[in-house]
Amino acid sequence: MTREQQIAEQMRELQAEKRRIEDETFQAEVLPKLKAAIGKTYAYRNTSYGCPNDGEYWDVFRKLVAVEESEGGASLLFQQVIEVMATLAGKAIARENV
Repeated sequence: MTREQQIAEQMRELQAEKRRIEDETFQAEVLPKLKAAIGKTYAYRNTSYGCPNDGEYWDVFRKLVAVEESEGGASLLFQQVIEVMATLAGKAIARENV
């Protein structure tokens, strides 16, 4: 085995060890926090409708309903609860369960 092959093998072993440590850390520290957040609602500024007029913006409220574990991570499932459009004039339009 050449020196280059030895180093390549060591790198593969170290990368595998790093992935194992990251997975253990995710399972022990991150996943419990995600699962504890199930049921909480979060507000996001939504600008996906293009450029809003002066002072016009959309707030979207989403509730975390599930955390699905997958290999090397997790998927978060949100339900859009309410969408609010507000303007500088103070008018508000709300649509529930959009």
